[in-house]
Amino acid sequence: MLRLSPFRLLLTFCALSLLAVAGCSGKKPVTVKGTVILPTGVQMANEDLISVTFEPETKGDKPVGAKASITDKSFTGKLVPGKYKVSVQLMPYSGSPGSEQRKAQLQTYNKVFGAIDTKMTCEVTAESPEQSITIDLTTGTIKK
Repeated sequence: MLRLSPFRLLLTFCALSLLAVAGCSGKKPVTVKGTVILPTGVQMANEDLISVTFEPETKGDKPVGAKASITDKSFTGKLVPGKYKVSVQLMPYSGSPGSEQRKAQLQTYNKVFGAIDTKMTCEVTAESPEQSITIDLTTGTIKK
């Protein structure tokens, strides 16, 4: 009869737990780097926030969020290969000078691009470990 010491039993349990958390899908995350192009006339302050969310079309997968830099509008996220709905929220920093005016200006864009029913989609493939995309809020499109 095979007997495991309490230490080996705990070690075996931890290893099996890690496998369960990692999943058995075999899908390795892909680094997605991108840029958000804002429509002409949209002004944002340095302390404002551009939030990009990738909502997987596969049930059970978790959404992935990324914060875009205000200076160069770039972001990075780790996504498993699959199809995603992409939403973008433009958020003025509350209390900063002009934040209420920016909030009113950005409300129209947030209704279209920040909504759960956004029309922007992208597909992340396993072809390369790093992919680049451009989210153009002028045209409402995503380009690889």
